[in-house]
Amino acid sequence: MMANGAALADTGASNYSKQTATALFLDDISYISENAQADEPEIKGYNVYRDKVRLNSSPLASMSFNDKVADFGKNYEYAVSAVYAAGESALSDPLRINPAGLQVVEPGAPFEVATSPGLISVRNCEGMELVLYTADGKVLAHTTGSSLVTFPVAPGFYVVTVNGHGTKVAVR
Repeated sequence: MMANGAALADTGASNYSKQTATALFLDDISYISENAQADEPEIKGYNVYRDKVRLNSSPLASMSFNDKVADFGKNYEYAVSAVYAAGESALSDPLRINPAGLQVVEPGAPFEVATSPGLISVRNCEGMELVLYTADGKVLAHTTGSSLVTFPVAPGFYVVTVNGHGTKVAVR
């Protein structure tokens, strides 16, 4: 019985007489010398593409990449290729993403977010939109700021956004 898709190979090794019949069938046979080196090409690095434009100037040695230029709310298509001494591979299947999330509060922001036991305080946020989230993304409060806004909360982790700029806080 032969495996599905197997092919016969003429090995020249057959013997036939009226008393016995012998045949040898081989499939997918390769000869590799005992001292042979692997044919696996050495990867020199990787290229990362966003919307079919390469983002790195030279092959990346690391298998991670942070695209710091991508804009929130815009759709992107990413792909990767391997770079070998003999050239570059075809691009991987594309990954389509839409970066979303919070803009982080930069140092020197005009407002201040602070915590104390059981309380989150936001100062200097007059007229700004404030949203308080639980760690799993549920909205606990949504209000317009003033000189001081306080949120009484249970101990845990929260995200506070002020005009879309967010910060993580831990309350004890």
